[in-house]
Amino acid sequence: RWADLRGLRSPEGGVGQVTVVFVTGHDIWGSGFSPMRRIMLHLATRGHRVVLLTHRKDADPSTDRYGAPTESLHPNMIVHRFPLVGDRVLLPRATRIPVLGSLYVRFRSEVLLPLALYREFFRRHLDRDADLIYGYEIFGALPAYWIARRLGKPLVLRFQGTLLYPVLRRAQDSLLGKALLLRWWIHMRALRLPAALKIMTNDGTRGDWVLERLGNTSPYVFWYNGIDILRGRRLAEAERDVLRSTLGIPPRQKVMVSASRLENWKRVDRIIAALPAVVSKVPDVHYYIIGSGEMESVLRAQAGRLGVQGHISFVGTVEHERVFTFLAAADVFVSAYDISNVGNPLMEAMVCGAPIVTLDVGDTRHVITDGVDGYLLAPDDVGGMADRVVDLLSNEGRRQAFREAGFAKAAQLFWSWDERLEAEEVRLRELVSDWDTWTSPRSGGQRAREWGF
Repeated sequence: RWADLRGLRSPEGGVGQVTVVFVTGHDIWGSGFSPMRRIMLHLATRGHRVVLLTHRKDADPSTDRYGAPTESLHPNMIVHRFPLVGDRVLLPRATRIPVLGSLYVRFRSEVLLPLALYREFFRRHLDRDADLIYGYEIFGALPAYWIARRLGKPLVLRFQGTLLYPVLRRAQDSLLGKALLLRWWIHMRALRLPAALKIMTNDGTRGDWVLERLGNTSPYVFWYNGIDILRGRRLAEAERDVLRSTLGIPPRQKVMVSASRLENWKRVDRIIAALPAVVSKVPDVHYYIIGSGEMESVLRAQAGRLGVQGHISFVGTVEHERVFTFLAAADVFVSAYDISNVGNPLMEAMVCGAPIVTLDVGDTRHVITDGVDGYLLAPDDVGGMADRVVDLLSNEGRRQAFREAGFAKAAQLFWSWDERLEAEEVRLRELVSDWDTWTSPRSGGQRAREWGF
């Protein structure tokens, strides 16, 4: 179906349309718009051929949050999904036993999945047309490396951030920290792999520091994700009462918002813990929790124990446009993640004009300046969080100042999704165009040898 695209050249004389094979444990879902989904769709709409190789998610609990995976995104895209051994029989049974389930899930992700991805790539003859191998995230990195090395093709490794910064810092300070590194071996192995290009998302988790600490010698870029800046600005300038009416929010209600998957390290529990003190000062406050996940039942129980369940709405997973509307309608956006808070929700809150209260962890302070465009707090300062939220809810002038300063900084720091995706496409095309030169005997193949090819 793609024969007519082979061998095309761009007007500049470089490689035109190419075939990019994504090797990953991730998938494209019926809802949500992840960075992986964005880059695949961008490449497909630009005429490139996109192949996704991943495993089926029949037994994956994340389908409850995201819906069933979509079959494709574009006519220029083909999706290959395969069943992972044990998912139908072993996985449901093992996860009923906490310790055994945890061990099995690790074995499944760190051993079964990489081996299966490598086997399925060649079993399905994806090597026939592949121009570039794209390993997406930790569990796609190792099989992508094996495949690229066997084929002699350029390899791109993409990471959405990293959990390793606090792990490596603890290892510097104690013998116990060094011993615990064994638990993270697959993460460290993935980030150490040689590649023609590594794309590390600048989400505040200090991925650049981690790469350097692990002795990375491969070329890498350290980029923020893109942001829909124009959409955020348009909503920020709209009548807030109109926005609230579309969401069913009373016009005079004081609105707190957070947006994240409800996972343990996102620490929505910190925000709920601060809510009783906020309610005592601002009785008409209401906290809208956008997102769903494994911690929802725990968070609902916490709200009940604290007697604030009437001031909380669990909105669940919603379309991206609706998330923006909530952010633009908010009086305060709160984020209390453990490792970093510089994810897309916080950046989108800035472009939507939502005053921010967040934690001073990771590289968050490189984006938020305390008292200028948001409030920064120590991780366990629940009382301080309540005080800062009350201050913003009670002071329209400060909210407006934070809105204006936040948007000005966002416009300076971040780029649009179009800019971000265009930059990545250019780099991918350059890799394919230059790869023969990098690996040729005439040039000595020096660059390729440096990266293990």
